[in-house]
Amino acid sequence: MPTTITQSYPSEIQAREAAAALRKTFRDDLVKMERKSMGKATVTVEAEPDKAMTAIRILNEPGAATNSNPTSLLYDPAPLSRLLRLPVLSNRTPRVTLIDEPAPLSKLLGLPTILKN
Repeated sequence: MPTTITQSYPSEIQAREAAAALRKTFRDDLVKMERKSMGKATVTVEAEPDKAMTAIRILNEPGAATNSNPTSLLYDPAPLSRLLRLPVLSNRTPRVTLIDEPAPLSKLLGLPTILKN
């Protein structure tokens, strides 16, 4: 059963580059690019489970999903935080990854994950 993987890009050019890179590994009918408002775009790939990590690596290549707009929702605090003038806790670029460690707050408090492999 294929896995659907989607990545958003701040510009259509970056999305086109990611789609072109994916098409080198995946068939054309498995890779879709969709234009969004204000120049943004998303790329979606239907990958078999054994090729999902390859698709994720391609979508996360350096510079592929960077967002230089500091007012975007990714870097903007929640409305309440903005009202209270609280800073963003993390300015890292979001990446698609598999979770294998505790959530940030749990890690800070030293709490282990509930499920172990």
